[in-house]
Amino acid sequence: MRKYLRELWAHEGSLPRDAGEPNKMLIARNCGFSHDVLYAYPSVTALLEEFDRFERRRLPQSQLESTGG
Repeated sequence: MRKYLRELWAHEGSLPRDAGEPNKMLIARNCGFSHDVLYAYPSVTALLEEFDRFERRRLPQSQLESTGG
């Protein structure tokens, strides 16, 4: 997850979203693990939530609703 988020940051990418929320299934796939990891490991979920909060502050609402990854 850290590597994935660092890459997004470095390339000014954004999280894939579905109806404005992070698309956990696609994020997990992009990270190379099962989406179950996002539910089983609070530290991984915390990283995702922190990046999501950061994005919500820096991106316009229209972009948050329409990113497909």
